[in-house]
Amino acid sequence: IWLYSVIFPVYLGYTWWTAAIAARGVAAIGPYLLLVPLVGGAIAVIWVGEPLTAWLAGGAVLILLGLGLGRDWLPRLRAD
Repeated sequence: IWLYSVIFPVYLGYTWWTAAIAARGVAAIGPYLLLVPLVGGAIAVIWVGEPLTAWLAGGAVLILLGLGLGRDWLPRLRAD
């Protein structure tokens, strides 16, 4: 449990996060913090066996939509 709950998320996670920020900058990497609850929900559904409810799916869609808008992955409407 110690290895799973401390070493992996703390050491590796923060090491990779710091390396990504050093390489690309905070403004480029910061929006990916939105993925933390999405990954947590996916782990709960896949490994723990939590039911995939409409609220969970709707929240995942909103998270991905927000990330897509923040990273300019979605086309913007032009006001002509």
